Amino acid sequence: MPQRKCTKTKATITSPIKRITLPIEMERYRSIVENCQAYRAWLDDMIAQHPDLFPKAISSGYTLHDNRSSSKMTDVRLRRICLKERYADGKKQVFTIAPSGVMPYLVGVHR
Repeated sequence: MPQRKCTKTKATITSPIKRITLPIEMERYRSIVENCQAYRAWLDDMIAQHPDLFPKAISSGYTLHDNRSSSKMTDVRLRRICLKERYADGKKQVFTIAPSGVMPYLVGVHR
C-alpha cells in the first residue's frame, strides 16, 4: 500500500456560508414563497430588521435568483437570491434563503 502524503499544517481556506436562515412560521412561509412580490416584501423587511444575518454586499441590492425543492422534503420550496455585487473573481454571490423551521440539509421541519 502506498504511503499517504499528509501535512500537519491546518488549511485556512474555508468556503463561505451560502445559506441564510430567517425567522418565519412555516405556514406563513408557504403562503408567500410562490408570490414574488410578497416574498420580496418579507425579505426586504428581514434585511431591515436583521442586517447582521446578511452579507454586507446586500446593501448593493439583490435579485430573486430561483427556487428549489429537495427530494427529501418536496413540500418545502427554498428561494435563492443573487447579490448585485459580485465576488472579486467575478463570480455571482448566490445565497439560499431558508425559513427557521427547516433544519440543515433538509432533514426535517421543526414544528
